[in-house]
Amino acid sequence: MVKENRADEAEYFETLAFFTNVLFKYCGSDEGVEELRQSIEENLISDGKSSLVKSFLDEVWDLRTSREINRDSYTDKNMPEMIKYFEMSDDEVEYALNKDYKVVDSIFSEEKVNLIEKFSEEHFDVEQKEALSELISQLRLGKFIPQIRLRLEPKFQKLYFE
Repeated sequence: MVKENRADEAEYFETLAFFTNVLFKYCGSDEGVEELRQSIEENLISDGKSSLVKSFLDEVWDLRTSREINRDSYTDKNMPEMIKYFEMSDDEVEYALNKDYKVVDSIFSEEKVNLIEKFSEEHFDVEQKEALSELISQLRLGKFIPQIRLRLEPKFQKLYFE
């Protein structure tokens, strides 16, 4: 997952979170999906304010970012959620990231993609299938779908928000 810049990488994580939420919504009773959910829960350092998936991916982002920016009074004041990561040793951060990346890699596996595609064949309408196909295609290419599209475009709303 090599991105041209941090903004693209952040958008990719948002797209991956959307895929994961769709997977949980429609295939949550599958044993492999339940194991994924448990892995995400087990790897969270702190409780998030948003969905489980979003909290987990935000935490991965924050762990990485904590080693890419310098801690000072400005970051302590304006980024209080980062303090716990700044206070971790480099070894602790590396260990957490290694565990987390194994989970991230398991989210968009062929097994999970095949599972949601099979479900879609039997239960989705044409518009939902189109949205899922685009979502999977972009993630396979290591690309993202802009958040504004995922939230406002009718086919994506229908896929997850309805």
